[in-house]
Amino acid sequence: CFVAVDKPPSSSAPAKRTCRSLPMCVKFIMEGSPPAFVPPTPLEANSRDEEGRLVPGRSDVAACLGHPLDLTIAAEDPDYQEETRLFVWDPDVDKDLYPTINTLGDMAYVVDGGDYNQDFFSSATVTGPPQCGQFAAFGGVLTGRGAGQSTVDPMLSEASTAAGVIPIKSVRAPYKTASGNRAVYTLGVQNVTVQFTPSLSPPNSFTQRTHASCTSLHDALSNPYCRERLGNADPVICAIAYDDSRLRRGRWAGERDPNGDDVRSWRRVHSNGDYASEQRCFRIVLQAPPVFVTDPAGVATPFSMDRVQDYRDSTGRESGRTVQVAVNSSRSVKFVAQDPQPRDTTTIFILEDPGVPRGMRPGQSVCVPRTTADPMCAAFDLPGPSYPDTEPFSYQNVNATSACSRAEMDVEWTPGFEEAGRTYRVCAVGRDNSPMCNGIDPKATSRGWFGETQCVNFYVVAPKIRWAQPYDLSFGATEALVGCQMEFVATALDASCRPEDACGGDGGG
Repeated sequence: CFVAVDKPPSSSAPAKRTCRSLPMCVKFIMEGSPPAFVPPTPLEANSRDEEGRLVPGRSDVAACLGHPLDLTIAAEDPDYQEETRLFVWDPDVDKDLYPTINTLGDMAYVVDGGDYNQDFFSSATVTGPPQCGQFAAFGGVLTGRGAGQSTVDPMLSEASTAAGVIPIKSVRAPYKTASGNRAVYTLGVQNVTVQFTPSLSPPNSFTQRTHASCTSLHDALSNPYCRERLGNADPVICAIAYDDSRLRRGRWAGERDPNGDDVRSWRRVHSNGDYASEQRCFRIVLQAPPVFVTDPAGVATPFSMDRVQDYRDSTGRESGRTVQVAVNSSRSVKFVAQDPQPRDTTTIFILEDPGVPRGMRPGQSVCVPRTTADPMCAAFDLPGPSYPDTEPFSYQNVNATSACSRAEMDVEWTPGFEEAGRTYRVCAVGRDNSPMCNGIDPKATSRGWFGETQCVNFYVVAPKIRWAQPYDLSFGATEALVGCQMEFVATALDASCRPEDACGGDGGG
């Protein structure tokens, strides 16, 4: 503030001031720039909600089964000599993980998330619906500078001055110390790396349908469910970058009231006197290739009975079944493949090596819809039409439908006499249409991820013609009367198939 004063002409009292003006004050507003996310942070606008709308400020990142995910998030402040810190968290989790505000602690601002939505960075688990299986904790971890930050708030509470007085946080409160590893600032580019490996054991991302569940569903719906993989909900994590304006300038900078009641809880940046970047979120899309499914008897996608409950990759293993087919009789085999992601499209192909025998007719790969009568489990993600002004939420949808995550193909063959006594091997493979794991897994391509290979052996049974009756009954001496018509019937059959082989009908003679 500035004040004007008079200067009397008297030399006897040169310091005397008798009249002062009203003060004129100037308010200095500390203007600065917030930090910004920089490469290698994924910044693509490629994340869509359940209705196909792009979600602003969010990118999709693939987490491929069996392969580690290293998601690097980096930010930098454009202002000279200002340092930056990052805070990364899962903002939308199941309320059962944090039932009371005391349990929440520094996470008191967490949005009340959807059912069965686990905290990506927690070791705690949520009991899932029985039809979706039980998943282990995601167990995501942070590495890099400032990775151990457990709070978004950098300020310590000031010591209370009287007994019973609750400590407060103010602009005078110091930053949390680096020894506590809770607010670590870096000059230049600050980065943390999210590390996570989706796996079946422990089942943090995918699990196998139990044989009891497979049997129960097959009894009710007559469809094959054995060996089906069930997917966990896709987690969404978010990050905010903060500078150190308050510490460097000794003044409150940035938003005047970043956490006020007029600010939606999911938009509160908790800058507390510093400049904060825009919130940047990442949907970790869990990816796995399709697998072949069968029924409890191993008929669909023919599996040998000792392999029906074997969930290991069938590629190169003798998990297939040998089926018998008689000469000039038709035999059909059905391959059924299922992808754990309802959004993906599954297609079945016959492998060129070993190919198919002459005259075999592989059918087309046909989509088998999963309806509410035959649902899947999947993440339901709907941030809302005016997000981020409407609350985001996601949960495990136990009634998810799918147009083409399941596919089937019929293979039919009628062998001729020249194939008798031979065995022909036919192999199939399923592929989804997601290119997200291209370059991560050797079987993943720009057109989709190829899954396991399953083979079936066709054994062509040679004919074994036998008389239906003993020879002496069929061709013994028979009397014929003069003038009377006599009829003689000789019956033969093909005895090459046992009754349980179902490999063709009887021959005639």
